[in-house]
Amino acid sequence: MRQGLRLIGPLVGAGLFTTVGGGWVATLDALTFLLSAALLLRLRLHEGRPERTATPFRTEVSAGLVHLVRAPLLRHLSVVTAICGAAFGLIEATVFAVVDTGLHEPPAFVGVVVSAEGVGALVGGVAVTIAIHRLPETALVITGQALAAIGIGVLITATLPTVLIGAALLGAALPLINVAALTLLQHTTPNPLMGRVTAAFDLANTVPYTISIALGAVLVTALPYQAVLGLVVTGCTLAALYATLTLRVRTPPTRPHRTARSQTGGQTESALLRKASHDPPHTPKTGVGGPARSS
Repeated sequence: MRQGLRLIGPLVGAGLFTTVGGGWVATLDALTFLLSAALLLRLRLHEGRPERTATPFRTEVSAGLVHLVRAPLLRHLSVVTAICGAAFGLIEATVFAVVDTGLHEPPAFVGVVVSAEGVGALVGGVAVTIAIHRLPETALVITGQALAAIGIGVLITATLPTVLIGAALLGAALPLINVAALTLLQHTTPNPLMGRVTAAFDLANTVPYTISIALGAVLVTALPYQAVLGLVVTGCTLAALYATLTLRVRTPPTRPHRTARSQTGGQTESALLRKASHDPPHTPKTGVGGPARSS
C-alpha cells in the first residue's frame, strides 16, 4: 500500500504545487501528519508489563549497539547500510539539478520522477516478497545495491526515458535492500533486544544519510550533477563489493513463522542483556569459503 501511494502522492503534490502554490501544499502535508497522529491515538493495544531486571541502566540502553558490534554479520550489515545511506543522501538535492539542468523541466517535474521511482518500488516490493523465500537475505542485499548503482548510472544521461527508467530501477532496489536487511536483522536478534537493536541499526543508516543530504546540497552547487551522481554510483558499488566480501554467511531463505524467539531458547531478558554485554552472539557457521569471519 505504501509503495502504491508513492505513485499517486508525488503527482498530486506536483499538481497542487503548480496550481495553488507551495504554502498550501505544505499546509496539507502538515495536516496529514495530524490525521495520522489522531488515528494512532484511537488504537487500543493491551501490552503486558515489561520484565523488571537488575541490569544497570547503561547496559540496557547500550544493549542494541553492543549486539550490533559483537555480531560479525550485523556489524558488517550496518557498515553496508551506512555506506548506502551516505550515497542515497546525495540524491535528494541532485535530483532537482537533473530535472532543471538535464531535462530543462520545472521543479514540479520532480513529482513525475518520484512517481517513476514508486512504480519501481511497487514492482520491487512484490518481487522481494517472493524472492525472500527462495534466496538468502544477503544475496538480496547485494542485488539491491548493484541495482541501485545501475539505476543511478542510467540517471546520469539525463534524457526523459533514461531518467524515468533509472528512477524506476532505484525504486525497485530499495525494497530489496530494506526488506532483506531487516529480515536478516530479525533472524539474528533475540526478541527482547529487537527494539534496541533495530533503533541502533536505524541510527547507523540515518546519521550518514542526513549528513549526506546537507553535503549533496553543497556539492550540487559546486560540481556538475553528473559528478555528484557518479559519487552515488561509486558509493553503491562500494557497498555492494563490501557486502560481497563480508556478508559471507549463507543465510537460509526465510520460512513462514520463523522468529527470533525460537533462537533464544526461552532465555530471560536479563540473561540476554548479560550475554550481549559479555559474549559474542552466535552467528551461522556455513558460508561461502568457510565460516563467517569478523574483521
